[in-house]
Amino acid sequence: MNSPEAGIPTVKLEEDSNVIRLILQYMHLVPQPDITKLKFPLLEALSQAVEKYLIFSAMMVCKLCMKDNVARYPMSVLRYAVTYQYKDLANVAAGYAAKRSILESRQFFGPHSRVFQAWSAYKDQWMAALPTIYTEHIPVGGLHKGGIPECDLWAPFVDGIRKDVKCSVAGVMEFGDLIEKRIDAHLESCERCTVRARRWSGSVTSIVGEALQFSDFMWGS
Repeated sequence: MNSPEAGIPTVKLEEDSNVIRLILQYMHLVPQPDITKLKFPLLEALSQAVEKYLIFSAMMVCKLCMKDNVARYPMSVLRYAVTYQYKDLANVAAGYAAKRSILESRQFFGPHSRVFQAWSAYKDQWMAALPTIYTEHIPVGGLHKGGIPECDLWAPFVDGIRKDVKCSVAGVMEFGDLIEKRIDAHLESCERCTVRARRWSGSVTSIVGEALQFSDFMWGS
């Protein structure tokens, strides 16, 4: 469609005026906008737009701002990172997104999307550590006085840890920290149980330490 006055083609853009206004600031010799305080929907729209229009001066700052929002909006940041193949950011976002439910991820990405399939495989490997937490026998850290394998502190400690984990990926990812916090609060008076607790932590760490990155499932190694 041409302008009736100048004959200049008029192009209708998909982005709203707020996004276009920000883009134009990156394209002209004016101070660049401060986008660190943008509400996330506008930041996400801007980040997508600068990739679409190849606004190189804005790409990196948008990526950094998206990363700053990853804890609150992991699914959206993961989608952005996958779309523009920012593998490093995708791996960070996937760590947070793995803590969300399968139903939420399925609804967000779609049940047949490549991202959902990669996310599911990534999450499954963390879930594989749960039997070590909930069902496997925890090696004794040494006999207590009188030859008994554990003192009265141990059973409440184990029950507390298992409640903290909540059968969740987040609990698996934070297992070492959960162990140390409960050691400080409940096992300081028992060296044997402390050793046993750290062996338990090590057995879980050995499993999750072999976990692949999300990018390995998404793009291959």
